[in-house]
Amino acid sequence: MSKINICDQIRERHHSAARLFAAGHSASDVARLMGTSESQLIRQCADPTFRELISRYRAVEVAQSVGERFRAYSIAA
Repeated sequence: MSKINICDQIRERHHSAARLFAAGHSASDVARLMGTSESQLIRQCADPTFRELISRYRAVEVAQSVGERFRAYSIAA
C-alpha cells in the first residue's frame, strides 16, 4: 500500500490560493481574486498543511525563475 501525500488531497481551490501566495500576492489580492474573505485566508494560512503547500509552490516558482535566468544567460553568451 502506498503512502498518500496530504498535499495531493487538498482541494483545487486551496492549490490555487497557495500558488497565488507563492507568486507573491498579498492576502487581500488573493481574497479578491478567489472571491473569498481575507479573514478566511488568514485562518487557512494558519494551517501547517497549507503553509507546506505554499512552500512547495514557492520552491517551484524559484526553480522556474532560476531556469529562466539560466536560459537567458545561455542565449546571451
